[in-house]
Amino acid sequence: MLRAVRASPRAPARILVAPALVPGDLVGVVAPGSVVDRDAVRSGAAVLEQMGLRVRLGRSLLARHGIFAGDDRARAADLAAMLADEEVRAVHFARGGWGTSRFLETIPWRSLRAHPKLLIGYSDLTALFAPALDRSGIASVYGPHVTEIGREAAWDRPSLERAYFRPQEPLVLAFPARDVLAPGRASGRSAGGCLTLLAHLAGTPFAPRLRGRILILEEIAEPLYRIDRMMTQLRLAGMLDGVRGALIGGLTDCGPSGGARSASPAARLVASFFEKRGVPVVSGLPFGHVDGKISVPIGFRVQLDTKRGRAVFLP
Repeated sequence: MLRAVRASPRAPARILVAPALVPGDLVGVVAPGSVVDRDAVRSGAAVLEQMGLRVRLGRSLLARHGIFAGDDRARAADLAAMLADEEVRAVHFARGGWGTSRFLETIPWRSLRAHPKLLIGYSDLTALFAPALDRSGIASVYGPHVTEIGREAAWDRPSLERAYFRPQEPLVLAFPARDVLAPGRASGRSAGGCLTLLAHLAGTPFAPRLRGRILILEEIAEPLYRIDRMMTQLRLAGMLDGVRGALIGGLTDCGPSGGARSASPAARLVASFFEKRGVPVVSGLPFGHVDGKISVPIGFRVQLDTKRGRAVFLP
């Protein structure tokens, strides 16, 4: 039986950014959710090694237990081992899919704060990054999985290298006026991720605290009625209350395209949930389930200014 770990419900007063890595540092690769492709893992690990990093693969990484990369106990143990090993400076997740939520209650959140590590992933990792921020006060990186970085077109190298080697350096996302769905200025720490995971966390002890924050949001292959249903769930759960701004990334294959000069219907649908809240909303940003995905910090302070056409992430 997996052992539950009690965690303080109070948010840490200060957000920690894991120290910069240097060539020769060790990166752990684990798969807390769905099964992974062996060749894709090898290709991605080779890219990390080309960046000057050493790579350690989790024991359960290439296992298969139904739809998962090993059973819950094995996947949880893999992650716990990487978090506990002081030699491991970063945990770069192999892929998302589904499964991380199944053992969130076993993760030693206080220990994570005592020994902060760089955490990189997206999609299903939304479920891990929310409590990492709220319970441990640890910033993370919403960026490409290891199984993707072997394909050059899938990810943005400068932003991932910034996350690894220059984490204190600001990240600037620029956007054209056509992507502004609601104008304005706002500031707050970034939080959020994949809409499906945010909706699934609603009503659980691990739901992210979004009040006073800049919501980052993305999704893939969901029809418009399901986008509406999940956004409605967030609204009814009170999770949109106090959100200061919204940055919408890829809404890939979520309904028809909006064309080159206008936002997609899916983006406009998401933006409609903020119409009466008076907060700025920007769409079309290159993070999430898109090629060329940028590595975006979770937990950084964001200065959003639609008139200047940029969002600046600061530690």
